[in-house]
Amino acid sequence: MQDDGNPRFLIDAFVIRVGILALFAFLLFSVLVIRLWQMQVVRSSDYEYKDRKQSARRIRIPAMRGEILARDGTLIVRNRPSFNVLFHPGEMTTERSRDRAAFIMDQADQVAAVLGRYNPLTIENVRRHLNYQPGLPLTAFKDLSDEERGRLDELFPPVRGLEVTAEPMREYPFGSLAAQLIGYVGNEDPGDADDRREYFYYLPSLEGRSGLEYQFNEKLSGKAGSQFVMVNSNGFVYEQLEEPTPPENGYDLHLTLDIDGQLAAEKALAGHLGAIVVMSANSGAVRVMASSPTFSPADFVPSISRVRFRELSEDPGKPFLNRAVQGSYMPGSIIKPLTALAGLENGIPDTKEYTCTGVTPHGYNGSIRCTGVHGDLDMRHAIMRSCNVYFVELGVDVGIDALSRMFASAGIGSKTGIEISERTGYLPQDGRNWNENETAYVSIGQGKVEVTPLQAAVFYGAIANGGTMYRPYLIDHIYDHDRISGGRLSVFDAAPVRTGRLAASAESLDVIRDGMYMVVHESAGSGRRGNIRSAEIYAKTGTADVGRGANATKNTWFSGFVKHPRTGELLSFAAVVEHGDSGGGTTAPIVAEMFTEWFSRE
Repeated sequence: MQDDGNPRFLIDAFVIRVGILALFAFLLFSVLVIRLWQMQVVRSSDYEYKDRKQSARRIRIPAMRGEILARDGTLIVRNRPSFNVLFHPGEMTTERSRDRAAFIMDQADQVAAVLGRYNPLTIENVRRHLNYQPGLPLTAFKDLSDEERGRLDELFPPVRGLEVTAEPMREYPFGSLAAQLIGYVGNEDPGDADDRREYFYYLPSLEGRSGLEYQFNEKLSGKAGSQFVMVNSNGFVYEQLEEPTPPENGYDLHLTLDIDGQLAAEKALAGHLGAIVVMSANSGAVRVMASSPTFSPADFVPSISRVRFRELSEDPGKPFLNRAVQGSYMPGSIIKPLTALAGLENGIPDTKEYTCTGVTPHGYNGSIRCTGVHGDLDMRHAIMRSCNVYFVELGVDVGIDALSRMFASAGIGSKTGIEISERTGYLPQDGRNWNENETAYVSIGQGKVEVTPLQAAVFYGAIANGGTMYRPYLIDHIYDHDRISGGRLSVFDAAPVRTGRLAASAESLDVIRDGMYMVVHESAGSGRRGNIRSAEIYAKTGTADVGRGANATKNTWFSGFVKHPRTGELLSFAAVVEHGDSGGGTTAPIVAEMFTEWFSRE
């Protein structure tokens, strides 16, 4: 139909266009109404939840870490309050300064001047905190002294938004005592935490990084609490939504360590590279575990500097190494009692004599030298003089299979089962390339055989007690705190665990003990410098050659047992000193000094 200029036609077209526009507007309005109805009625609970979620914040509250005690209840590791300066950003602004980060930095500079410290904050980390955690406090200064707290109390006018709060911090009353055994702690990384997403603000706990602090971290850490709060548009907390869930403090570890023995051992070892282990021969309870050189766990409180950590890590003395359990050494002559037992249990009597001319026809170069020319020796006197010729001949006679069986029954080549990380040592065994020369060296603790000081203390404990092998242990009790009574509840009590028997008869062990007594108490004994007045020590010296030529050194040993003069407890021990001269000349006097100091302390 064509437009012929008829006015009626123009009116009909206009009405059609208006109708289309009205229909479109009606449809659009209907969509908006339906959408608003869905948002305000159907999905109102969803939006209310999201809004509440954006303004509600759950904050994690770390638990108090458990403490560590010695055998007599003396605290080796405890907690003390650390007073810190916090800034609450939501309160820190003025009409003059709209830049909150700059205002916080200005206030921090003022506090630093009062304390006499440098300001640890930077404008960058303040702005980062305001962007990501605006409603939570910003820690500015840590571990205030009493004097510094007094200065802050006198600050006038007071700094807006400043708060001094206390948090627990690790403290070591005895400094570096048993440092490698106890270990050190650091703040956990919140990014690695399993429950990190549950919290808006994750106040991290201390976590163990080494030693018992690491092995028993879960029990020491306890269970964190939480607080659920509302924050305003600036992120400032203005309402507590529910009662806080209090944290559950960690368990306390009550160790088997004798505090006097540990102090005496570390004093005697000072200045040497080495270790001493003392344990109860009738239970396996470890009374002393000392390693030198050492470090101070306090260096890690509240955190260690990169420079200091690098110094410790690169120290050639390896202060982080617990030589008592992680040092694996050739044992030298402290293995000879086991060689002697292998002979006795395989038909060679203790009265059989071998002739020492000062050298044997065995060895890689056709000979192994002795420490002297001893002539004809029976077993007891061979132990007393630590005669290489006697034990090489005896070891070759019985063979590597008999030696290996005896060494295995003594725990060599196996972990002892103690609660911390340890080495296994090395058990010599016959193989495709094994020959008589290898057997000769192993018989005197050289070549392909290694033990840890702890392993040596364990098998010397078996020699002392009649042949029973015990699992050594460090944890005597684990205690929980009873929040109602204020007392302590034991959640774990240790008990001796027998792990096997030394493959030797009581008669054979009597022979070995006779020889070990002569080592210390006879004028010709190799360990006579280990003798003390307060108790009778039974022991064996050892000297193992390490390396060759210009790099040649010696690991020197003194191992055995003694009865405590007051308590009557039978104690086995093993001590090793790296770069020593001889077991009798270097290590025996150190052990004598330790026991003399220890027993006089008590």
